Amino acid sequence: MKKENKLLIITNFFDKKNRYGGRQSIALRNIILLKKVFTNKVLIIKLKKRNCNYFYKLFKGYIDGIDNFVLQNLIKELKKNKIKKIFVDGSNLGEIVRFVKKEIPEIKIYTFFHNVESIFFFSLFKNKMNIHSFGVFLANYLAERKSVKFSDKIILLSKRDSKNLHDIYGRYADCICPLSVDDKLKYNQKIQINYFKDPYILFVGTAFYANIKGIIWFIKNVVPNINIKTYIVGKGFDVFKKKLEVNKKIKVFGFIKNIKQLYLNASLVIAPIFHGSGMKMKVAEAMMFGKKIIGTREAFSGYNNLPKNFAIIASDASSFSNSINKNLRNDKIKFHSTIRKFYQKNYSNRLIEKIFEKNIL
Repeated sequence: MKKENKLLIITNFFDKKNRYGGRQSIALRNIILLKKVFTNKVLIIKLKKRNCNYFYKLFKGYIDGIDNFVLQNLIKELKKNKIKKIFVDGSNLGEIVRFVKKEIPEIKIYTFFHNVESIFFFSLFKNKMNIHSFGVFLANYLAERKSVKFSDKIILLSKRDSKNLHDIYGRYADCICPLSVDDKLKYNQKIQINYFKDPYILFVGTAFYANIKGIIWFIKNVVPNINIKTYIVGKGFDVFKKKLEVNKKIKVFGFIKNIKQLYLNASLVIAPIFHGSGMKMKVAEAMMFGKKIIGTREAFSGYNNLPKNFAIIASDASSFSNSINKNLRNDKIKFHSTIRKFYQKNYSNRLIEKIFEKNIL
């Protein structure tokens, strides 16, 4: 008997080998949880990025793996499998949303916004102002506008993103589905922490412009005023090793597959992030490992009711260094069970599964 597919998922972030950033991890989380919610009655279309030789096609929405062949084949698959619902993984896939709604109006389309792309790419343009970066911003803005217009439900990570979406396109989110991370610690697992190792604070993140600018600022303005090593971990940061390791207090690792013990042994986690959109995965990840976090307001954007005793906001170099020194002096505990319990209650995958059940099933 042929399996009845109830949901089609369209994504261009699906390969486990490439789970190196927040967006990729959230995309994979969505697929795993939607499979559970729909009891594996799902069909997945995996878009592959390809170069577009015609500039005008970018503004038509042919970005991130979309072209005419993909669109035509998608309609065939929808009709062949009698799909009634589509989950589109990314507002940048707006041409798919528009095309499907035009061809099969009765299909319900749920679009997941990893962030407000127009804000994200406009920030990139401001950081590097040239024709290419402006073109990328404009192409993504036009694609995202289609997602807003033609989706039956739009799903965003936070209330801030929802407000920003309304300010730009005139529509709020239909559903808030916050970032979550898969629990890397087993229930009641005995936590092994090395208290005798040289103490360090930890920065985790992929080497993209907001993380790079943030950690360079931190090294220049905060590191001279703290007496502890700073470990920097994340895919792509090994390229900046010489630039960042300006003294013995800085150590750059680059990508590490199993980061659990580095988190557990860290005295604190830092998040000096000044630009961006969406939610920052490093915050939820740190909470999962029971860590105090010192970061900017931007770093904590989208997180609600975080207890002040472990989510410490620092707005400038002085408040960063003072907060770090105060916590190192007054709090020798490296694992806080109350922080981990807060993560389990508010940012675990089980919560997201319930949101999907309520809003998509």
